[in-house]
Amino acid sequence: MARLRRPSLSDWRRWEWRDYLAYFLSYEAAKARAQGREISVARVLDNEAFVQFCRPIRERLTAKFSGEAPRVSIQLPARNDEVELLATLVSYTLLDVEDGVAEVIVADNASTDGTREVIEACGAKYAFALEPGIGRARRAAYDAMAPSAEFVWLTDCDARAVAPLRRPGVHNPRGTILRTNIRCLDSRPDVVGLSTGIVYEYVHPAFALLRAIAVLLRRAPRVHCGSGANQFIRRQALDAIGGIHSDIPYRNREDHQRMYELARYAKSIKANMLSAATDGALFAPVYHSGRRRAKMCDVLRCIVHGRWRPAGPRDRWGFPVHPLDRIRA
Repeated sequence: MARLRRPSLSDWRRWEWRDYLAYFLSYEAAKARAQGREISVARVLDNEAFVQFCRPIRERLTAKFSGEAPRVSIQLPARNDEVELLATLVSYTLLDVEDGVAEVIVADNASTDGTREVIEACGAKYAFALEPGIGRARRAAYDAMAPSAEFVWLTDCDARAVAPLRRPGVHNPRGTILRTNIRCLDSRPDVVGLSTGIVYEYVHPAFALLRAIAVLLRRAPRVHCGSGANQFIRRQALDAIGGIHSDIPYRNREDHQRMYELARYAKSIKANMLSAATDGALFAPVYHSGRRRAKMCDVLRCIVHGRWRPAGPRDRWGFPVHPLDRIRA
């Protein structure tokens, strides 16, 4: 089977739109990003050329995400992620959602590379977090949200909307994440949040084998859900728990703590949280970079350290409780 070939960046002035998709969203591009081998377009081109390079991306993103009253606010933090972010924004042009339904906010978390230039050249809504910290960046994006937004989609700068492209002639995939999320929450007023799943774009073959064994032994879920790469939440529910918590550090799994707070809130109002792990009809995943699992040293680190975490207090439903949690019902 023929593989999809990436076009040469040196010929970018002659590219068609399908060349942008092949360059950023091919399997080879995903593998290069995961292994840290991908070049930064923002660094290769000078400022004027980079703005021109991004013009087709900007035109498509602004047409799709510049409505005056969006229902969905897509929010993602970025810190020194000029390579990952550009590919992700290209993938957003393929989201299957009506124009104007959503907005895209990227929070620049005190980056020192070309992250800001990527955001501005591609036409995403810009937010800034002066102090490093993923919680602070998410809070900056949350505070910049449109007043009309009913739903918040929290994701990451390295979580693409479509699977890596592998075959020539396949240039028009569609990411169904938003349609699935909106349809579910519109039809289920008893649900405050959900996750449609996460799939790694690329991992080292040894890591893939370890995960397959872990799934077989029931030591890992078949569908990974609930992390910060894919959390779709009613804004009313997020407001009810105090919005985005800016002070829980990344290494304390701030994304999981947010879901535990939401789960406690849902229990208190007799509502529910859903995920593709328990309902296969919700499976419309994001495709997350495997950059922490792409090299043999990452595999060895996983074997040595595993996923062990210190035991902590739990609430009456068995959810972990962090000392900074605001919802302790």
